[in-house]
Formats: sequence, structure tokens, C-alpha cells
Amino acid sequence: MTTVLAFPSARLTPSAVPVAPVIIGIGTRVSTQLYDRGEGFVFAVHDDPRPGSLRPVLGGFAQTGGRQTYDIVFLSGAFTLRLPEAVLRGPGWRLLDTTGDAAEIAAAIAHAEAENARRATEKAAADEAHAASCTGCAMHPSMPV
Repeated sequence: MTTVLAFPSARLTPSAVPVAPVIIGIGTRVSTQLYDRGEGFVFAVHDDPRPGSLRPVLGGFAQTGGRQTYDIVFLSGAFTLRLPEAVLRGPGWRLLDTTGDAAEIAAAIAHAEAENARRATEKAAADEAHAASCTGCAMHPSMPV
């Protein structure tokens, strides 16, 4: 059988060779530029794995399916909890070849918890300053009653 191309400059592309998906487990190193997170580690896996349950949609631009969700701690001091497998394997995320050991993951978690506490303290101070500012404005003699 002969293949006829509708466009003379078009080339036939070979079909993709199926590749077994990488198993994502605790210690898997991931990277994303979304929200300036950078590199991090998977530190918890939820639900049972089901290989081959992901399906491409939108012409392969995105994926749907998958049962697992992952908790990730980033070296930048942030957490992402319950990230769906389809998102982690989709665009914007990379699975890196290296893995982290327990000490690296524990240090990243401690750093992220300290950052969360620092951000909470800053937010509480900003909220108090805002409330004091609003109270001061309401008590000012030039404000109508």
C-alpha cells in the first residue's frame, strides 16, 4: 500500500514508542517553574497505583485519570499537598533522575515548616497593623458620624 501525502512538504512521523511510566515514590525529585516553586521531593503518596490509567486529552497537551496524589515539599520552602498524578505528569512539571534520601527530605520539610510559620507571623502582624489603621481612621475627628 502506498501512502500519499496531501502536502508535498509534509513528512511522515514515526508513531511514538510506548514507554513504561516512571514509578513515582517517596523521595522522587520533581521540578516545576509554576509559582516559583523550583525543585522538591515527593514525601507522601496517597491511594493505590494504577499503571496505564492516564489518558491524553486535548491532543496530548494534558492528561486525565490516575488515582494517586502526592505531597511535595520544595527546597524553596513551600508545600504542595495532594497533587494529582495527571498534573504531576503533565506540562509544567518534570520528574528528575535523582532521588532524595530521608535526611534531605526531613531538612526540606523543616525548612518549609519554618517558612510557613514566618509567613503566618508576617501576615498576623500585617493584619494587626491594618486593623489599627482602620480603627484610627474611624476615630479621627474629621470622619462623619
